[in-house]
Amino acid sequence: MTLRSKFLMLTGLIAGTLVAASPAFASGTVSGAGGADAYARGKAVFARKVTCADCPLASGVETPEAAKSALARIDAGEFGLDDGERKAVKEFMNRRFKLA
Repeated sequence: MTLRSKFLMLTGLIAGTLVAASPAFASGTVSGAGGADAYARGKAVFARKVTCADCPLASGVETPEAAKSALARIDAGEFGLDDGERKAVKEFMNRRFKLA
């Protein structure tokens, strides 16, 4: 095998690997609503849209009872969350307040 053919083979292998891996890096989101990713996303949405300074629950949610009440309001659509945000916030709150 010549040096040129080794170079071409290695270049082709690298190019193929990059092309195959690029869809995995195309988005900052992860599909599905489970695990640490949903928890982290839910925590961020909770802080940004549920308990921010100008949000209805600006004073925060500190007890499991308050969390259950907040979840009922979230399910009723009071905070304007889309389905993915709602699922992520519910995942965060269920784990954070040990509701499930």
